Amino acid sequence: MCWSILIRARQIWISMVIVCREPFCHIFNNEYYVNMTVELGMRNYFAPMISMVVSILVATLIIWPNAASAQIELQPAPFVEIKPGFKAVWEQVGGDGRGTAVSGLTHKYKYHWTFEGKSRSAYYYCLLCNANGAKFDFDKYLEFWPLEVGKRVKLDATLFVQARSQDLSYRITMTVAGTERRKMPFGEIDTYVIESKVDGIDNQFRRRAKIWYAPSLGAVVEFEDSASNRKAFNWRMVSFDESTVGFTVR
Repeated sequence: MCWSILIRARQIWISMVIVCREPFCHIFNNEYYVNMTVELGMRNYFAPMISMVVSILVATLIIWPNAASAQIELQPAPFVEIKPGFKAVWEQVGGDGRGTAVSGLTHKYKYHWTFEGKSRSAYYYCLLCNANGAKFDFDKYLEFWPLEVGKRVKLDATLFVQARSQDLSYRITMTVAGTERRKMPFGEIDTYVIESKVDGIDNQFRRRAKIWYAPSLGAVVEFEDSASNRKAFNWRMVSFDESTVGFTVR
C-alpha cells in the first residue's frame, strides 16, 4: 500500500510538471491550483489540500532514501590498544588550537599519548575516571566493551575536591548512541557515536561529551565536550600518518 501511494505521488508530481512546463512554476498562485485541478479531474477547492499532501510525499521521496543511506552497520567493537607511535594532527573546531598527537602505551586500559610533546592520559569515554584520586568500579567500566549500539553502562565515582576539602560523589553514564559515517577533513569514515555524561550526586557539577570512535583506526576521531564550570570545546582529527596505523585487540 505504501509503495502504491508513493508511486501515485510520483505520477501526480509528473502531471504537475507537465501542466506547468517549468519546474515549480506557479506553485503558490491560483493559476497553478486551477491547472492542477483540471489535470487531476477534481474540484477546485480540493486543490490546496492536494498540493500540501503531494509536497509532503515528494519531500518524503527525496529525504527518506538519503536518510536510509546514512545508516550504517558496524560489527561489535572490542577494546583495542593503539599501536604506539600512531601520529595524527588535530584541530580545535571554531578555534585556533592545532597540534600533533602521538600515541603511547596503553596500560591497564588507560590510554597514554603526547600532544605537542606534553604527556596526556585517559580512560576511554569515562570522563571523570582519569582525575587524580578518582575512585570508580573498574569492572563495571570494562562492561562497556564490546561497543554495540544501545549499550549503556552506569557507574559511580568519588573524587576528593581540594577546594571543598572533601570527597564528592558522581554518576557516570556511557552510552553507545548509534553509528555514523562521519565526514572528516581526511575523508569519510565509519564511526560509533558515544555519549558520556557526569552528574554530581551531592553537588551541582555537570559534564557532557559526544565522541566519534572509528573502529578501522582503533581511535577517536572527534569529540565535543562541555561542563558546568567551563566553556565547551570541540576537537577533531585533521589527518593521520597511514604508516603508523595499527592496534591490538584486548
